[in-house]
Amino acid sequence: MSAALDTLLNSLRDLARAHDRLSRAVPDPETAVAAVDAALANVVTLLDDPGVAGPLMELIAGARERAGGASGGSPLAFAERRPELVAIEAKLTRRLGTTEDDLHRMYAAFERSRERLEVFSGGIDDIKQQLIKVHESTKAQVADSRNMSRKEKKKRKRKLGQGIASAIFGTGVIAADSQLPLLFAFSYGLGGSALHQALRDIVGEEAD
Repeated sequence: MSAALDTLLNSLRDLARAHDRLSRAVPDPETAVAAVDAALANVVTLLDDPGVAGPLMELIAGARERAGGASGGSPLAFAERRPELVAIEAKLTRRLGTTEDDLHRMYAAFERSRERLEVFSGGIDDIKQQLIKVHESTKAQVADSRNMSRKEKKKRKRKLGQGIASAIFGTGVIAADSQLPLLFAFSYGLGGSALHQALRDIVGEEAD
């Protein structure tokens, strides 16, 4: 794994932790917002690093067609290899804090959306834009939840946690698997649908 990619995965983990602190207003709301914004800026900068962006751009175009199977050809036989592929992704993204339940939830979202190419990002800029949307929406939802009851706040926090987990995983798995070209189409499909689902998790919608 390249140094730039390793740094990106560590920074994604830091972003997830910063969002967790934001949800708990630790050490206080203003400091938590500043910290999470800084963590996102670091991730966005790293996504433009040639050591990350170069390999991704070479692989994304072909993977976008293969992931959905919407180009008139046969989609990859993901279902038959699901246990094997999920196990590989779990190992690759362990440092991001992704659980096995998260992986199966995101796989289910992928199966629901795989025929729609617009779900899957067309490049680095699309990934960054989706990540930024999730980030900003989460901050707004956290602020809105301050005046909620304890029960409502707990439910909101769970949905926000799912959304952030989806966005962090989606970005991380696409980037990490640029080192594994044979697995990339699956990772791209899984990661792209996770990024798409992330915002829906946060606002409480199901994938189409």
